[in-house]
Amino acid sequence: MAKVIIIVDAPHWACMNVAKGVQKHSKHDVEVAFWWYKTKHHEFEPDDFDINYVHSGAVLNAERWEWVQSKAGVSRWILGYRGASAMRRLRNKLPHPMWDAISCSSLALMDDLPELKEKLYHCTSGVDLDLFKPAPFPSEFRILWAGTPHAGAKKYNHVQELGKLFSHRFAGPSRPTDPWSGEVTGYKYHEMPGFYAQGSVYVSCSDREGSPLPPREAAAMGRPVVAVRAGDLPEWMPSEMLVDDWREMVPIIEGLWDSPSVFDSWSERFIGLAQRFGFDQVAKHYDRMFDEVLKG
Repeated sequence: MAKVIIIVDAPHWACMNVAKGVQKHSKHDVEVAFWWYKTKHHEFEPDDFDINYVHSGAVLNAERWEWVQSKAGVSRWILGYRGASAMRRLRNKLPHPMWDAISCSSLALMDDLPELKEKLYHCTSGVDLDLFKPAPFPSEFRILWAGTPHAGAKKYNHVQELGKLFSHRFAGPSRPTDPWSGEVTGYKYHEMPGFYAQGSVYVSCSDREGSPLPPREAAAMGRPVVAVRAGDLPEWMPSEMLVDDWREMVPIIEGLWDSPSVFDSWSERFIGLAQRFGFDQVAKHYDRMFDEVLKG
């Protein structure tokens, strides 16, 4: 058993919860640390661990990148190349010889890096299937969306347009730095099942993604997902529920609304799709990456 530290960008939602899921189910001794943008830096000594895994590569600002490079050769290092922020900020860091492996959130990102294919591993996000379980639907048909409204890639303006057509509930992370107002309500991670239970269909309008959690979580609770093709969504979602433009979602959502039998069929199908992302399964992919890195 190896000692592994997973470094993420913040102590809430997304990457932190993936790291916690891997920590719980990995066969290795895993710790989780966070580097929260410019305000907090979890201190640790890289040589205390067999593997240092920077899961949220977007945290590598100039100061931290300089520090990480100074520790090259101390233990083994893995870089996470995951989603929209990764594509913008990490491309010039990927070829650095200090990385023993690169964790990619989608097959599409792996295809984008043929020159590094020997170092690439496909490690997706997961779902806590003990927390997110099928739940009864509300009496009123509603669409659901969860994310950070001011993140440009999330296309919250498109979500708002859908909100004009359908009854809806929108969620954002509950954290002091983002006091949401208007239609977006802040939720802590353990409160999210209660959020998904308020709606019928989950929508994702993002034009750039990595391996997003909410579509998987909503699916695990039996909510059909309708999404713009982005990130790894086309790698697991049925093509009938994927669109190229958010406006194309409208007739799909209306079809689910109008036909209870069609809705029920899709609900059952999405529950099945979510099972492959249980953390007991997802952690095996991370363990394979850790094992290969340890072999050298």
